[in-house]
Amino acid sequence: MTTMPWFFFVLVAVPVLGIPAVTLRIVYRRARAAGTSRRSATTTVVVSALVALAWMSVLWWASASGVLSRMTLLMPAAVTVWLLVVLLWSRVSAVASALRAPDAASALIAPQVLRVAGIIFVLAMLIGRLPWLFALPAGLGDIAVGIAAPFVMRAVERGRYRRAVWFNVFGLLDLVVALALGALTGLSAATQVIPVVPSSAELTQLPLVLIPTTAVPLAIALHVFDLVAIRRRVRSASAVPKVGTLESV
Repeated sequence: MTTMPWFFFVLVAVPVLGIPAVTLRIVYRRARAAGTSRRSATTTVVVSALVALAWMSVLWWASASGVLSRMTLLMPAAVTVWLLVVLLWSRVSAVASALRAPDAASALIAPQVLRVAGIIFVLAMLIGRLPWLFALPAGLGDIAVGIAAPFVMRAVERGRYRRAVWFNVFGLLDLVVALALGALTGLSAATQVIPVVPSSAELTQLPLVLIPTTAVPLAIALHVFDLVAIRRRVRSASAVPKVGTLESV
């Protein structure tokens, strides 16, 4: 069990619980606006939330029991599984309707605001629990994404999509680099490729373990969903005479 200060559990709750909560709120409201019945939209949100909480509970147990520390290959497996689950979740009728909403391109950026919680990694570095080689790129990258998100949302609402494309690309690269550096700097002594002290073994412990295995896959999926929504908006705009051209993107 970790000996991280108690306030880290509070900070970790911001992305781990906040990003799914904001996402589900977006899905519910856009699905209802698209004509999905209240019962169907509510059922989708409730079931989705219960599945996410069940997944977090499994990860909590796996970390608290030491399973993730002993079998670090389970970490990338968990990230992959949850990413696939979220991508498949987008095929649920109510979710698919929400993702096709006219304002989805801007709304899907909203959960990324909570990426400012990436300061957690910097704080963990400062108290000697994470290596700078992981903590600085991962933490500062997330903070930059979180700060930029509201401005990008406004640009999309004004029909300027180029910024959103670059925002999503940068956000994806930030997450991929963070995952790679976390693995290379050592989830365990046996798997450490880049020799740094301390290693990134704290990422297999509570509460930090919940970020790469829950919040990160969802954030990746949201970037993908938003890029698809932007492409749909650009195509729709270009199909209407005298409305939105690539010059306004």
